[in-house]
Amino acid sequence: MQTQPANALAFGDRLAQSESGGNYGARNEFGYSGKYQFGQDRLDDFNRVAGYSLTTDDLMASPELQEKVFQWHISDIDRAIDENGLTSLGYSRDALRSVAHL
Repeated sequence: MQTQPANALAFGDRLAQSESGGNYGARNEFGYSGKYQFGQDRLDDFNRVAGYSLTTDDLMASPELQEKVFQWHISDIDRAIDENGLTSLGYSRDALRSVAHL
């Protein structure tokens, strides 16, 4: 897994505040869980790539795991942004990350 640029970390702080108020134990009525509000579908994507079999309950039990999944999540989004040349169209990386996260 590659190291995230500093702006990815600032983005993560803003995203966490928006999604859960920074609360690792947050769970919404739709089953999205943790600090970054991941659902099982996105965890399944992570599981396929990383060779895990995590559930949202597993995620809720570990702040460290939530951060690991978040780092992968942003790396995956950034890869797609770069492969598609989207920032060259004038969109900011953080705006594209926000749309992709939703």
